[in-house]
Amino acid sequence: MNLHKKHFQFPTVILVALLAVALSPNTFAGSTTLTLGDYFSSKDLTNKIEYLEDPKANFDITHLLSTPSIYSFTKSAQNSLNFGYTSSAYWLRWSMEYSSPDKEDWFLNIADPLLDHADLYIVKSDGSIKVNRSGQSIKQSAREIAGRSPLFKIEGTPGTTDTLYLRVASDDPLQLQLSLYSSTAMIEDTFSSTALIGAYYGIMLVMLLYNLFLFATLRERSYLFYCTYLMCLIPAQMSFDGLSYQLLWPESPWWANRAAVLLSGAVALAGTQFARVFLKTSIHTPILDRFLIMLLVAAALVIPCSLTYPYPVAATAGVGIAVVFAILMLTTAIIGYLQNVPNAKFFLIAWLTFTAGLLIRALTTTGQLEINPFTLYAAQFGTALETVLLSFALADRINCIQREKREAQQLAASALEQSNIDLKETNKVKDEFLATISHELRTPMNGIQGMLDLIKSTPLST
Repeated sequence: MNLHKKHFQFPTVILVALLAVALSPNTFAGSTTLTLGDYFSSKDLTNKIEYLEDPKANFDITHLLSTPSIYSFTKSAQNSLNFGYTSSAYWLRWSMEYSSPDKEDWFLNIADPLLDHADLYIVKSDGSIKVNRSGQSIKQSAREIAGRSPLFKIEGTPGTTDTLYLRVASDDPLQLQLSLYSSTAMIEDTFSSTALIGAYYGIMLVMLLYNLFLFATLRERSYLFYCTYLMCLIPAQMSFDGLSYQLLWPESPWWANRAAVLLSGAVALAGTQFARVFLKTSIHTPILDRFLIMLLVAAALVIPCSLTYPYPVAATAGVGIAVVFAILMLTTAIIGYLQNVPNAKFFLIAWLTFTAGLLIRALTTTGQLEINPFTLYAAQFGTALETVLLSFALADRINCIQREKREAQQLAASALEQSNIDLKETNKVKDEFLATISHELRTPMNGIQGMLDLIKSTPLST
């Protein structure tokens, strides 16, 4: 029997609990029982389970098994379990009947990389209990299967039925999407998700390097702030996807939580400054620019807050600054477009795609939209398209600057040519004036010079 010491301190209670399970292995079978045969796809478990709220987060698996009658589980009837911000823990329960003639491994995936605690208790038909722990509070090396999000392996013995209890708790919003995969489906899903994630971060890195090169060449300030925004957005998205915890700091649960909040503030800070410089809000919309400066200050305060305040407070601040940032950026884009601010059209389209991606992902998380590769990665699609469109906007801005420069040079050349023509005309007039004056002066001077010559050459009388 594989039991975790922390949860089982009273041998008598354990004995009673195991005896109860052994005597009635199918106690919870029925509407929440999944029959698994030769199945090589995936199943959504969210609307096939029962859940129980643990307000004080002090329920124990032994209590649930020994006195099941005092706990009232609620049947889930939705495509998603969205409990929002809560200090409660939740217990999920369902049964799995293995009808396949061969032993099959199944994989339970919880599509929430930020979930802090996910403890799976597999109550076997022989009364033994297997405990697996995952979640962002557990180091990657301590998990049975390391990965971006909590993932559990369930070994199915033909002709048996297991009852599964999943305890979840988190300081972040509890939005649960549970999927059960066969081995084949797990391989296919891992391949497709890896391909999509790799394509997304490949696009982001290419855009970053390309625009860094343009900044080094053009020395345009807008490119500098755009690249700074990307350098904050990429690791922030990695934190939300669970990649940072899996690849960069797999042994630091504390920093995995804090990094997401800190990077949210950094994204808001860099993105707001980029908008101010790109749209020249201090010139075109000075009143709106004051609100953007206030957002800059708030975003800057979130960064130290993420490291010093309790995590629930810091997380709330991070979510708040992200929401205000998205709303204010969209407002800035709309106002700029209505006031015909240069390049505001591209900026507006970019932020509309960003907002649409977040909205689709939120609707998917809350069960309003069906889960598929597009809806599951809508936020990534939105941010990738946003960065491409902003890069196009920067390129259009540079083209406008160069076009204005060429027009100014053409005007300057035309003005210079006209100035040369005017100068030639002026010189011609000057020459004619000097010739006339010279002629008018030489005629009397010649007469005077002749008279002087006569005086010098003729004897003078008294």
